[in-house]
Amino acid sequence: MRLFRIIGLAFAGYVAFTVSGCSDESATVGTQDERFVELDLGRRATDDLVGYYMGAYLAEDAKDPFDARLVVLDGGKYFVDVEALSSVDSVSAQRLLAASGDDRKVVWDAFAGFVSDTYRRARRIPESRAVLAEQEGFVAESTAWMNLDVIGVMTTQRRRVFVRQADVVEALRSYRSREDRVIYPAGTVFIADHLEGGEVTETTVMRKTDRGDWDFFGYDRDGYLVDSTLAMPDARHIPTQCVGCHFGRKLYEPERSFPATVADGPHGPRAIFTDARDASVVRYFNEHRHRSDRVLGLYATILVSRLRSEREAGTLDRELGDLLAALDL
Repeated sequence: MRLFRIIGLAFAGYVAFTVSGCSDESATVGTQDERFVELDLGRRATDDLVGYYMGAYLAEDAKDPFDARLVVLDGGKYFVDVEALSSVDSVSAQRLLAASGDDRKVVWDAFAGFVSDTYRRARRIPESRAVLAEQEGFVAESTAWMNLDVIGVMTTQRRRVFVRQADVVEALRSYRSREDRVIYPAGTVFIADHLEGGEVTETTVMRKTDRGDWDFFGYDRDGYLVDSTLAMPDARHIPTQCVGCHFGRKLYEPERSFPATVADGPHGPRAIFTDARDASVVRYFNEHRHRSDRVLGLYATILVSRLRSEREAGTLDRELGDLLAALDL
């Protein structure tokens, strides 16, 4: 998937654009053309974010909404080809048209509503936590799944985050070839159970798609899909507020200060519950700051720290020992 260039502003006004590669050479892009609607998203209008959101509505064999001509960029403006969208997902096309209003522009609040209404269906998100667990072969007690308990800025509740160790290992194996970046394989899933008194109150999930981006979704206490998290302290809209944090560059506690512990925040404790606090590994990956694959957690750092402890104790698997050697760790 090509890297989108980052464009910081969406400019106002109407710009005509001749669509190259279309059968009708006179076709133009603009708010007066009934084939297109403009995404007038203000500061959120970047190739990265527009590409992420509209990528959810691509045909299965397509990788990029710009290459597929689902989205056209001209002069800092983004236009969605509603006919192209309708050919793949007529329901979403109708919802986008309804969100655009008489001026055929979709502003951020309307676009966020459109995404909330259509994203989960378009992305074929599992309708329940039980279905997700079946699809992923997820068993919390299985040693195939590493887990890490965290209290951070997302919620005041303790989160127990699970990820297949094999997926983290694969990301580590490709670290050098990926120019020293932690990039997870397609199909990687992070499942975070939010806990209160030992009971799961909700579950939030990141799952990597074949296109290389991430789906964000969540389930309530009963295991059914929801469009926002509990208000602890604030409800987070899914996926738009998930994307806002994971696509941004802001550093969050307790990951920012790890391996040091941090003081309580305005809403309570912030902590990573682990003994795997190898400062040299933290410096080696600088994982939270780099967030090479939109992942904010320190899963590669924690796993490598654990493996180094096993090596010191003489209990490390040979293949994993070879992995550490390949990383010069």
